Amino acid sequence: MAKPSARRAVARELMHEISVGMARNLEPITEDYSGLEAVRRIAKEYLASVENATVRTRALYVLMFESLGPLSGLRKDFDAITEEFNRVFQLQLELAVKKGEIPEHTHCKTVAFNLVAHLRGITLMWITNPNMVDVPEIFNEFNLTLNARFSL
Repeated sequence: MAKPSARRAVARELMHEISVGMARNLEPITEDYSGLEAVRRIAKEYLASVENATVRTRALYVLMFESLGPLSGLRKDFDAITEEFNRVFQLQLELAVKKGEIPEHTHCKTVAFNLVAHLRGITLMWITNPNMVDVPEIFNEFNLTLNARFSL
């Protein structure tokens, strides 16, 4: 088994690679779309990346869980990635409020957190049992849930 310092180096490299990739994939979406349409497209992009995930993505999730124990020094790095992902959703939800797509009283920060948690949970389930996750069907359900949440 690799030493913790070697695993930290690998984890940081993976986190950087995935963060850059995420930013690269989300930029065109948020340039062309805003509000709920951007939320849907970001979720679809995320789920597509799950469906096409590599061993590196699986390794990143393993390391994420190890950051709760032996690799606790990585926790702040994983937290930063999660905070950025939450921020992207929160911003789009705030735009949806401004556009009148969702109610003014929507607590965008909480909804963003729930969306990220939902997508991360899907990823974890895919990693542990890929045959269980039908990504197109999951995305359809995601949209139904979003529509029901905002009575669309």
